[in-house]
Amino acid sequence: MLPEVGGVAAAPDQAALRRTLGALSALLPIGIFAADAGGRLSYASPRVYEAMGVSQQDQGGPRLSIHPEDLLMIAETWRGTRERANRQVPLRIIGPDRAVKSFDGQAIPLVDRTGTVQSFVGYVSGYAGDSPEGATGFAGARLLESLLDKSREIVTVVDEQGRWRYSSAEAWRLLGYQTDFDPVNGIVELLHPDDREAAAEWFFGLLSGSSDVADSFEGRVRAPDGAWRYLETMADNLVTDPVVRGVVLHSRDVTERRQARIDLEQAMRRLTTLITNFPDAALVEDEHLRIVIANQAFADLIGFKGDAETMVGERMEEVFGAFRSGFMHDEIERAREIVAERRPVVGDRYSAADGRTYERDYVPIFQESEYRGHLWLYRDVTTRAQAEAELAELVSAQHEENSRLQELDAVKAELLSAVSHELRSPLTSIVSFSELLSEGLGRDSLSDQAEFVEIIGRNAKRLLRLVGDLLLLDRIDSAQAPASEMTLVDLPRVVSDAVLGISPQAEERRIALVTSTTPGPPLTGDAGRLGQLVDNLLSNAVKFTPPGGRIEVITEPTTAGWVLAVADNGIGIPAREQELLFARFFRATNARQRGTPGSGLGLSVAKAIVELHGGTISVFSRESAGTTFTVTLPPVPPAQAEAR
Repeated sequence: MLPEVGGVAAAPDQAALRRTLGALSALLPIGIFAADAGGRLSYASPRVYEAMGVSQQDQGGPRLSIHPEDLLMIAETWRGTRERANRQVPLRIIGPDRAVKSFDGQAIPLVDRTGTVQSFVGYVSGYAGDSPEGATGFAGARLLESLLDKSREIVTVVDEQGRWRYSSAEAWRLLGYQTDFDPVNGIVELLHPDDREAAAEWFFGLLSGSSDVADSFEGRVRAPDGAWRYLETMADNLVTDPVVRGVVLHSRDVTERRQARIDLEQAMRRLTTLITNFPDAALVEDEHLRIVIANQAFADLIGFKGDAETMVGERMEEVFGAFRSGFMHDEIERAREIVAERRPVVGDRYSAADGRTYERDYVPIFQESEYRGHLWLYRDVTTRAQAEAELAELVSAQHEENSRLQELDAVKAELLSAVSHELRSPLTSIVSFSELLSEGLGRDSLSDQAEFVEIIGRNAKRLLRLVGDLLLLDRIDSAQAPASEMTLVDLPRVVSDAVLGISPQAEERRIALVTSTTPGPPLTGDAGRLGQLVDNLLSNAVKFTPPGGRIEVITEPTTAGWVLAVADNGIGIPAREQELLFARFFRATNARQRGTPGSGLGLSVAKAIVELHGGTISVFSRESAGTTFTVTLPPVPPAQAEAR
């Protein structure tokens, strides 16, 4: 490419022209030539002589020339049009033997200021026509020429002094015509004045083979509009190459990329300033998990000794050994899971080894849908977490209290219903027989009156026993131990009295009542309450054992105190209901279905008496096969043992 003025090339110095064409001929696999105004070739590359079939030893003198008719056509074409999109035309060259050969090529007239043709330059790229030679002769040359012409990379060749020899088409597309461009003195003058010294140092350092020279150089070159374009250039030193004999420069326009980098650096500076002054602990990592930004709050959080800036460029796990080994327990594994998912996370909490609670946010960073890293934000929320935990505990306690109150309301309602039912029967009997007794005074026989009185007394005692049971349970619930007369008690005697008292009912129902008693030391306890305990167990056994059944009562001392067992072969208790057996007013479904009377307080009272004596009571039962209650009593109740 040569400088142009007004659409046609200006006539250059012939010596400079030959040097330029010589440089090009060494690089391009096409035939290049220069001719005087009469068409005689003043310079022809070896490929031109090769195409003409002329030996290079015969190159001395103007032995080749452009066909006169083609010279006229070329001059007229260039005078008549500025459109040069399709310049390649058939071009005929006359050899020393006057033989004429046609080529696909181009000749460009070089004129002076008056428009007079001074000379021609041009090239040939292949044989013209449809001959096999025309189809294949210079196909490789045309391919290379096309690649160089269309490449977006600027290829420039300079000699070892930095003088220009060749530039690809992209250089002229990008930079245009430079009025002060001097191909003889070099291309340094195209560079920005502030970059020339550094460019020269880099270029000659490259030629000297210095190991300190960078792989590339970035400098500013002036464009036609006066703006400065940034070119990144790499070089291949081919000075010793017999074909190239120079330095090949490969340049790319990085103006936009550099501006993007500047914009990114400015954004990073703003981001760094923001994060550095951010009250939360902040960490930015790139896609390779290397630290890009970390503020001092983050360094303090993890116990890093040193300035946060020293973390930049390191991998988090390499820097934070203590942090990984225990400061945050399994936090590292959880962090890896979050990073792998690459979805924003807000308010993720974890506990540190020192008991503090931290909250973190994770924000993945994407640039044009490509993952570029992420941002972590950490906050110490220990105080807030404790307050939330206390609030949650209060709410839970309130819920529990509400549930307990609801249960109490239900128990109260059930208690009122059960007590009303239990009071109604004896009160009805008392009222009814009192009325009969009052109405029949003087008319009924003494035996009838005695029976009425006995019934009234029995129901009154039933009421008294029911009230006593309720009072006992109420005192136990209110943590007020009922008054007890603790004395030495002969437990076998208490059991025998209870068996004797229940015997008439057992005989009436034809139930065998068997007692097995082993003598032993006295038991310290309340004889009245212990008697009530045995009465309740025996009463239940008689009520739920069918006629012809059997009840066995066993009393024996052990090293831990006394054991009392009451076993029957009655209706038993459903397995799913046995854990509710000692609850107040609870009655098994099979008992209710049989219509067996009862308040549902007997077993709860029995359990209360056993616990007052520091003992335990348990049940083993199989439905339709019988039930066994086992009571263990220590020799001395805990309260009395403490008093001693």
